[in-house]
Amino acid sequence: MAKFKDLLSLPALHTFVKEAGFKHPTNVQAAAIPRLLSGESLSVLAQTGSGKTLAYALPLVELLKNLENETQEETTQDRTPIAWVITPTHELGAQVEAVFKSIAHQAKLRIRLVRKGSTQKKTRSSMSGAIDVLIGSPNRVLGALKNGVLKADAARFLIIDEADQLFDPGFLADVQALVSRLQSPELQVGLFSATRPPAFNQLRKESFPSIKFKELELQGSHTLKNNIATANHTIPFSDKLDKSVQLLNQVKGPGLLFVNLKRSAEKVFSQLSEALPNKKIYLLHGGMEREDRRSALARFSDDGDFLVCTDIAARGIDIPTLSWVLNYDLPFEPVYYIHRCGRVGRRGQPAQVYNLVTTKDFPLITRINTAIANQSSLKLSKVVEKKEAGKKRSAASKAQKTPARRKASPAKPSAGKKTHS
Repeated sequence: MAKFKDLLSLPALHTFVKEAGFKHPTNVQAAAIPRLLSGESLSVLAQTGSGKTLAYALPLVELLKNLENETQEETTQDRTPIAWVITPTHELGAQVEAVFKSIAHQAKLRIRLVRKGSTQKKTRSSMSGAIDVLIGSPNRVLGALKNGVLKADAARFLIIDEADQLFDPGFLADVQALVSRLQSPELQVGLFSATRPPAFNQLRKESFPSIKFKELELQGSHTLKNNIATANHTIPFSDKLDKSVQLLNQVKGPGLLFVNLKRSAEKVFSQLSEALPNKKIYLLHGGMEREDRRSALARFSDDGDFLVCTDIAARGIDIPTLSWVLNYDLPFEPVYYIHRCGRVGRRGQPAQVYNLVTTKDFPLITRINTAIANQSSLKLSKVVEKKEAGKKRSAASKAQKTPARRKASPAKPSAGKKTHS
């Protein structure tokens, strides 16, 4: 079994992994770290929870310190990052920033996150001085470049996290415009993702025509070993709330309840807060202010029972204590089913996925099952066949049904209401 001291030379990194309690590198870390250190550009496919962030963060820190030792000139330019880490969401960017800062505590690097919602003046102020690692979403980083807040002259390393999502139509134009500005002939690129759509290779070629990528696909024997169990509940659409309350009274540990739309999230959150007044329930969706999202996620992480959320929480959220996912709605895009399920079982711990499947899910069922069959990063059971969707429960099951609405006690309001404060 590989050891970090065999992969990394920088003493500060040895200290970091020891203090952080990491005994051995994961499969993706053991495969990616030496290749990045040797200067290769990588395209990495590895399951959720496999340690991809450290797989690029650790070698990137060592490469930056090596560059610093070679010459001081490239590390002293104002607002000119050397390493660029691009993420699809601010939440994931904040998590990546926290990882780099924990490493930089030992390695003494300058880390900056382009924050959503900041004015140009605030962004310029936060980007002043030398920058070793710049983190942000493609539109925010591109905007900072266009406004002259950042300069790309010294770019040597580019990491794209959740590369499959950033190659989606909603991000692709900004990603390609950003890449076109990072034109150093020495640019080294790392693409990291847990899934890979059919058009991925073609989009990668269009985005990086001059980069030769080394493919790393850590699947098969490296998958999580059946630690995520699937329970499909085929019910009429009108029974979704009742069934959810029944399940939420039975689950153990904290978890995520996924819905598809912002307005649905607010409605379901309100209904469950009323039905389950003793549960600490929080709400997260993309329509909330950034500070409200940050607060809700932090409170839930500290002591929450469950989080009612949209697919903003399907990628990048890493909360080790999560033990279950409830898909109140099956996702519109099949790949998001895999990413939702990947929020649990991230360190090989047993976990549970519950799916509420109705006749309205007919258009999705086959596509989701195909997505499950075509990937092997997670051992997931398929969603039921179309003919099973929406089946009514037996009389005995109905008799045991938990009422969906109960009056909340005036003395003990739901903890979930805190997310609106």
